[in-house]
Amino acid sequence: LQSNGAVQNRLAKTGNQLSAAWIMSLNPTPFTDRVTGYNFYDNGSWDEEPYARLVDVRVGWPSMIHTSGGREIAITHAAFAPLNMVYRDINSGSWTETTIPTDASDGMLWPRAAAGGEDGNSLHVIAITTPVANDGSVYQGLDGAILYYRSTDQGETWDVQDLLLPQMDSTQFVGFDGDSYAIHAIGNKVA
Repeated sequence: LQSNGAVQNRLAKTGNQLSAAWIMSLNPTPFTDRVTGYNFYDNGSWDEEPYARLVDVRVGWPSMIHTSGGREIAITHAAFAPLNMVYRDINSGSWTETTIPTDASDGMLWPRAAAGGEDGNSLHVIAITTPVANDGSVYQGLDGAILYYRSTDQGETWDVQDLLLPQMDSTQFVGFDGDSYAIHAIGNKVA
C-alpha cells in the first residue's frame, strides 16, 4: 500500500543526494509498529537497511521533501492527531519531531506535501480530515475535507492552517476519500 491510489513525494533529490521515505513495519499484520522507513543515497550508494524508528508514534503515508535551505522533511499522519513532521539538515544529525497545527478535532490523515516558494523554503501540505468511515466526523459539511497548510520558513511556523480551498466546500462536494489527491509546487506555483 505504498501509493494507496495516488502519487506522493516519497523521494527528494538535491544534487546527487536522494532521500527516500516509505511506510515500514518489521512485523506482520496488524502493523502496530508502522513507522516511516528512511534511507539516503549519496556518492553512488545507499546507507544500510534501516531498522530504527524516526518517531515514537505509529505513523503512515510519509511525504519526503528537500528545501533549498538544506533541510529534509518527512510529513506523516498519526490517527486522531495533527500531522506529524520530522526534519533535519540533509543527511546530518538527529531528527527533530513536531506537529503541524490544526483545529480539526478528529485529526488529519493521508498528507501530501511539496516544497516551493521564491526561495524554495515554503512547504505546501494538503490532507483530509478524518472521515466518518474512519471514526471521524463531518467537517464543515464535508465527510473528509481537504485542508491546506503553508509554511514559508521550512516548517518553523505555519501562516496558513486548516484552509478549506475555494470551490472545494460543501456547496460543490460531499467529501473526499483518502489518497484521491496530490500536490506539486514549482516556485510560487502550487497545483
